[in-house]
Amino acid sequence: MSEFAGKWKLVEQENLDIMLSAFSVSEEQKKKLLNTMTIEYISVGPQQIRICSPLYFSPGEIDLTFGEEFDQTGIDGTMIKAIVEKPSDRKLVYTQKHPILRVVTTSEIKDGFNVMVISCLGMKATLKFQRIQVE
Repeated sequence: MSEFAGKWKLVEQENLDIMLSAFSVSEEQKKKLLNTMTIEYISVGPQQIRICSPLYFSPGEIDLTFGEEFDQTGIDGTMIKAIVEKPSDRKLVYTQKHPILRVVTTSEIKDGFNVMVISCLGMKATLKFQRIQVE
């Protein structure tokens, strides 16, 4: 999991704007998100991870325990259940259980990049992050 630690900046994306529109995100919010997108994995342990990202959560940091379901406010303001799982040391799977849909986000370290795939409602968005700071 140590390969995730650090700050990552979005360098490439495909279909994220379409996915955000499906979640009723305003044009202003989309523009801000796409222009400033970073993810920071502040600390990574064997059973827990601390993340700071506008894509996953409300502004600020959150501590997550792998395999433990928690309540969260979705990007559209709806209360949802979510869980983060760690299938391998190079892969995280984050699942949001919305009342009417399921959003699955997979983050995987590939060739030095953090490649994130978001799947929902038959749509798929791919985001590629480059490390800009190591923790």
